[in-house]
Amino acid sequence: MNKILRKVIFMIQLFAIATAAMTVDSIPIRQFGYGYLFGDAAVSPDGKYVYTGTYTQRALSIEIGTGRIAKLFSGHSGNIASLALSSDGTTLATASNDKTVRIWNTATGEQIRIISGFTSMVVSLAFSPNGKTLLTGSYDSTARLWNIATGQQERVFSGHKGGVSAVAFSPDGSTILTGSNYQERTARLWNATTGDSITTFSGHTGGINSIAFSPDGKTVLTGSSDKTARLWNTATGDSIRTFLGHTSTISSVAFSPDGKYILTGSWDCDARLWNAATGQCTRILSGNTWTVEDAIFISNGTTILTTSEDYTVRLWNATTGVCTSILPGHTSGVKSAVFSPDGSYLLTGSLDNTGCLWNISTGEVERTFQGDTSQIFKGIYSIAFSPDGKSLLTGTYYKTAKLWNVMTGDSIMTLRGHTSCVNSVAFSPDGSTILTGSADKTARLWNAATGDSLRTFSGHSLEVYSVAFSPDGKSVLTGSADSTARLWNSTTGECLKIFSGNTGRVKSVAFSFDGTMTLTGSLDSNAYLWNITTGQRIRAFAGHKGGINAVAFSPDGKTILTGSDDKTARLWNSFTGECIKSFTGNYSSNVTSDIYTVAFSPNGKSIITGSRDGTALLYDISDILTSVFKNSPHYSMIFFSYASLSRSTLSINVSTTIAEPISIEVYNISGQRVLAASASHFGNGSAKISLKKALPAGPYFYRIISTRGNVVVGLGRILAR
Repeated sequence: MNKILRKVIFMIQLFAIATAAMTVDSIPIRQFGYGYLFGDAAVSPDGKYVYTGTYTQRALSIEIGTGRIAKLFSGHSGNIASLALSSDGTTLATASNDKTVRIWNTATGEQIRIISGFTSMVVSLAFSPNGKTLLTGSYDSTARLWNIATGQQERVFSGHKGGVSAVAFSPDGSTILTGSNYQERTARLWNATTGDSITTFSGHTGGINSIAFSPDGKTVLTGSSDKTARLWNTATGDSIRTFLGHTSTISSVAFSPDGKYILTGSWDCDARLWNAATGQCTRILSGNTWTVEDAIFISNGTTILTTSEDYTVRLWNATTGVCTSILPGHTSGVKSAVFSPDGSYLLTGSLDNTGCLWNISTGEVERTFQGDTSQIFKGIYSIAFSPDGKSLLTGTYYKTAKLWNVMTGDSIMTLRGHTSCVNSVAFSPDGSTILTGSADKTARLWNAATGDSLRTFSGHSLEVYSVAFSPDGKSVLTGSADSTARLWNSTTGECLKIFSGNTGRVKSVAFSFDGTMTLTGSLDSNAYLWNITTGQRIRAFAGHKGGINAVAFSPDGKTILTGSDDKTARLWNSFTGECIKSFTGNYSSNVTSDIYTVAFSPNGKSIITGSRDGTALLYDISDILTSVFKNSPHYSMIFFSYASLSRSTLSINVSTTIAEPISIEVYNISGQRVLAASASHFGNGSAKISLKKALPAGPYFYRIISTRGNVVVGLGRILAR
């Protein structure tokens, strides 16, 4: 590309009157599913809620009885490393690798205070028994005492030669206990008032990850990366007993309320219950499929609660060691998410082989749809609501699609015929037919009432990732790993058009609401807007740093939504191609949380993102849209326009819901305007403008402006022949 052309393109881009990209994250208003649970857990004094941290910069309050996420504590810019709950349950403290501690009101979820100034990340927290002070442990080798009311530092406990990985207050608050990481491997007892070191507990051969005082304060417990827990005499510092049995790092330790039992959680995926007096292991709590992050006693010691990186919160009978409940939610990536037609429910499909029906207003799982458990390889890859909301459709890894009754959760029928996994499913607008796309390189049309296969769409050279019906049901669209999207006649099966130009696999496709445009999302990190009639590419939406897995049109066509492997979703102005907002709620620097699926609510005021981290996040975008289209109701109702040019005639095509004034300008390769025209009452359709003088053959640039709101509604390159 020569310098002049680059200059012209830059100049044309500057002409676009659009909202600049806003990259600050919007905070999700609800989270469905727990995701990667990390670090400490704490239970409210009434036993109704458990608080836990996540890898995705939020802490959660989970209602134990229902499993719903009651509150999100969002504000950190890094993963949650530790949390603590005051003894009265009114205040929550969270620490993050962003080197801050935040104090929250548990009733409202509002942030009360930020404690900053740390030179290294804070990894452990503890409230004093009276709740007036907070103890922090940091990788800067110190523990620090803070006044909750003022946020001021009261005392520093210095002496460790390694990071302080665990902190605790004695039951009476007179002493504190600290544990050090692998660099030192000791625990220390300190006078809480003077800051003097009292006792050092030495003996572990690995870093100390968790510590606890016995209820009477006479003994302390430490858990280490050396796979052991140890019981110590508080007064003398002598080791009383070593608890052997775990096969990996011990991540958490706790005493039962009566002090007779000890509970340990480990990276070996088990929690263990021990007799404190004998050191005998009395129960092994097995069932987690990934590391146990925390294990705590609740309900006066009769129940044990564990949190794990396998996305689960589990309840166990402390006497029998039997798992009595797994709080509902997905235990693997959310591959597909859709709103019910009335917008009151969310339906998610996951690689854990389940579909979940969530009540959006309460956050509760109302029904779970279990996929085929007889197969070795499982997973629900795609999910869809019927237009009347009474049925749902799932596409599975094991070559089938299945129709379900939403109210009862019963399976109605199974669609068999594909020879590989079903990646995508869709209902026709009238609900009479079903469309499926498969890794067997084909799409199929089915009778929704009988399950009969009606038609096969063959032509792609690689697997079909995505399928969609046109709004009138007369056409279907498929996206494939062969880097193309194809438009088909749904009645005859004829391929009407091939959309080429993607340089990566086409993972997602969508129609505009009037069917005049298609949208494709590609692993080349771009989304593309296409003209259905001409097959020409209208616009590219560029900015993602990873492949695009999902695309969606807003109901009014003014915005589009994309989800990417870069762990973000983006909202774009469909007129200009400008990024309006980047949503990074699923982002984590530690874990893979690619965005698999995105969707708009039926009213267009909310969006959902589904991620590899097992969560779906709901965002309210109504304020964002008001900000972008702030001249409402005077902003343009034109959601698509383009121009074509012969040497003597300029043709304009506009799709709009109401007539409005427009202007068009054409520029040559040198950036000089060669044509300006306007129409005071331009409606849906096309118009031709005869040029007074024929233009020389060659490339030109144009922009179409709605003068109603001074909004660029068309921008591109044309060629005079």
